[in-house]
Amino acid sequence: MEGEDGSGSARPGIRNSVSGSDARKNRRNGGVLMRPSTILRVQKGPTRKFCLEALIVALNETCDGKSWYTSTKELQLASLDFCIACRNCQTVHLNVDEQIPRRLLASADAPPPHPKRLCWTRVPRLRSRRVTWNMPTAAKLRTPIFAMTDMEYLEFGDAFGDSLEAVPWPEHLRTMEFHHDSPFDQTIELVQWPPFLQNVTFGGDFNQPIERVKFPASLQQLIFRTSSSRFDQPIAEVVLPASLQLLELGGDFNQPSEDVVWPASLQQLTFGNRLNHPIEGTVWPDSLQTLVVGVDFNQPVDNVRWPASLQELTFGWCDEFAGNGMVIFANFDQPIGSSVGPALLRRLVLGHMFRQSLQGLGTWMPNLEVLHLLHYHGSGLGDSNFLREIEWPKGLRHLTLLEGTSIDGVDIPLAVQVLFAYNECW
Repeated sequence: MEGEDGSGSARPGIRNSVSGSDARKNRRNGGVLMRPSTILRVQKGPTRKFCLEALIVALNETCDGKSWYTSTKELQLASLDFCIACRNCQTVHLNVDEQIPRRLLASADAPPPHPKRLCWTRVPRLRSRRVTWNMPTAAKLRTPIFAMTDMEYLEFGDAFGDSLEAVPWPEHLRTMEFHHDSPFDQTIELVQWPPFLQNVTFGGDFNQPIERVKFPASLQQLIFRTSSSRFDQPIAEVVLPASLQLLELGGDFNQPSEDVVWPASLQQLTFGNRLNHPIEGTVWPDSLQTLVVGVDFNQPVDNVRWPASLQELTFGWCDEFAGNGMVIFANFDQPIGSSVGPALLRRLVLGHMFRQSLQGLGTWMPNLEVLHLLHYHGSGLGDSNFLREIEWPKGLRHLTLLEGTSIDGVDIPLAVQVLFAYNECW
């Protein structure tokens, strides 16, 4: 019996010993072999080309760096075609240090290996979406590198401290991050940023002026690491991109904010622990949803015009390593009742030094759902009299108190879940 491709050979698993009468019946029935109890159709299976195309589609089914596979190493060993497909998918995290093979830093305009010509390798050159640059200088970055042409995420390691001027960035770069221990502290006024850069995070040592920096119009997040950053530069004259949604100013930041023009799209703003300047004259953006001021802040807020969009307000610093991450250190101890409370506020955090009356809290902030009230009175124990006078907001669902706080005689609504935060330092 002829195979379906006309080669004269039967497919594996199909018997080709057919009698003359059966063969004639087979021809009369258009290639369908009739048996008393079985009808068997000889159908064409998936070709090698279709399998490869299906693999390529599956490899590229990713979203925000997430994928259905954890590694393509085993797939790359299956065949050269599979290796090419995996390399083109750019899933590798490339770590660049002094020991990296030189061929991985080949120039972007270097000729690729010929797929037909006999040479030391036909495997395509690697391309990576995520790169960690652990070189101390940017010398090799000043020539475009093929492996980084499609890079989306670039992290500078704790050894990097060189200037970024004259670096030709890949077009697809979206995120640039400096390790928190990075010694990088170079001026960035002349840096030509990637055109579509969205996120920038500076390391702890960065403390350079940014008033003349031209940030890319696409920037959405600008972070000077909150707890460890030395950054303390004026921002009143800084032109922040209109697209900026998140701004975190470092732990040492202590500059006035009253003359700052905030982007209209800003949603989250975090000030570091050293800030202690007045904010009553600050004009907040109407889009602001989350505001955090650090440990040292203790300025009046009676005349602060909070944005109507504000949903979360925190005074202090949260110790994320204190078990449940709820312990708040803060010097803030100012009345908040006379200020115009944001009607949409859902979450309020008051630190361990706060001792002001909250008698009208339910009226000031009627939509409050989460309240962290971690005050203490010398001995480390809360005062139940302080809690008894509070008018609880009707929508309150979560209340966090310092461990040891007495709630005897406190009329807390049944719908409220009460948590106790522990701090071994007190």
